[in-house]
Amino acid sequence: MCLYRDFDGDLLFVLDEPTMIKGVDMSIPVTMDVQDKITVEPDYYNIDSIEKLIINNSSNRIGEYSNYSSCYHNKMKKTEKTKKIHDDYISTLSIFVGKEVDASKTGIRFNLPKAIAKYARPIPYFMKYRSPYYATLRDFNKYRSNMNAMCFKIENWERKIKYTRTYDNFDYTIMIDEGVEDNQDVMDKIEKIYLEFVNLSQDLIIEQRNLNTYGDNRIKQVKDKNNLTIKEAKDLNRYEKAKEYIQDNYLNVNKKFAKEYQVDWAYYYEDYKDKLLKITSNKKLIVNCIVKLCYEKYPKKSKKILWAVVGDWLPNNIEAITHNIPYRDDNGDIEILGERYSLKEIKSEV
Repeated sequence: MCLYRDFDGDLLFVLDEPTMIKGVDMSIPVTMDVQDKITVEPDYYNIDSIEKLIINNSSNRIGEYSNYSSCYHNKMKKTEKTKKIHDDYISTLSIFVGKEVDASKTGIRFNLPKAIAKYARPIPYFMKYRSPYYATLRDFNKYRSNMNAMCFKIENWERKIKYTRTYDNFDYTIMIDEGVEDNQDVMDKIEKIYLEFVNLSQDLIIEQRNLNTYGDNRIKQVKDKNNLTIKEAKDLNRYEKAKEYIQDNYLNVNKKFAKEYQVDWAYYYEDYKDKLLKITSNKKLIVNCIVKLCYEKYPKKSKKILWAVVGDWLPNNIEAITHNIPYRDDNGDIEILGERYSLKEIKSEV
């Protein structure tokens, strides 16, 4: 949006991109502020006036009003009447943003009508990624607006990458040092430690989840349990289960402590590292055993012990191999994006 093109130094950003231009609705009427030049009454130039000016200009509500506008743009319009109301709110907000932008020059700041602020919420789902603060909110408008739909697609794409098992054909044997002799007695003892760690990890995760849920003040008990939304019912059910877990396992729990509780994983990692070293001081043998347990005997169980507990020892089990990597060479035989490259042989360092 370009405002105040009066050649007084304002910067303009002009974009000639067909994809972006196609998304602009040219039928939307232009909103104009017919009182854009009004200012406050003149005041005396003294310390009190300067102090008042600095205080008034120490903050602005440009971001707040812009966010309200985003909320209305991403709401579902069930009727033409609702659409007209939302469009009028958006136009009003554009006036208020202009007033906030010029407030330091004009001294004029309007108070936003309460109805506009009230009905803007909840914020659209995609804004949860706007800042860490928004990420902590629980209630979002999930109407499939363009921005929300794009956000859902990106999340779905991320989940596929994050949770799809891409290691089905992974050659885990590269982590096994074939030069280390097997020891069945050591393997049996490490297996007990491995299973103990897997079960403990599950218990600790459940403990933290229940404590955090119990301490979450946003989940409130509702008197009328027959008149709940699906989300409220799920939250209440989680809270009741967490409360039952706390009562069964603790005498007294402070709500603040429960809300902020985090498992000290570093302590447990070091503890189990010490337990493994008491079985044998041969770190390569320990890694061999755990790799075989994780990928051969218990492929569906957690592999956290491999990466978090003995991960520091793992590189020593991997044999250094030779790689060919490309480097820039004007006379090279390989062409990539108009540049020529040759291959250089290097040996990996682990």
